[in-house]
Amino acid sequence: MIGSFMVHHLESFDLIRDSQHGFRRGHSCLTNLLIFLDNISRCMDVGHSMDIIYLYFAKAFDKVPHQRMLEKVKSHEISAVASCCYG
Repeated sequence: MIGSFMVHHLESFDLIRDSQHGFRRGHSCLTNLLIFLDNISRCMDVGHSMDIIYLYFAKAFDKVPHQRMLEKVKSHEISAVASCCYG
């Protein structure tokens, strides 16, 4: 419930890029991979070189300081989520 509220808020105020995938409706990890593959194929077709760096953020939210994350949430005026998390 909190996640869907946050995604709706972020999308409503254009605070999240269209390139963000994985947790948004119609933007799965598979669609992200297909778009990425298409971009690489286009670059290779015209002879451009490309460097790729893969980052793995395992359990990123478990490692971020929660107080800092809540302050960031409040700065984007998602106070309902922040107050819910403060309990």
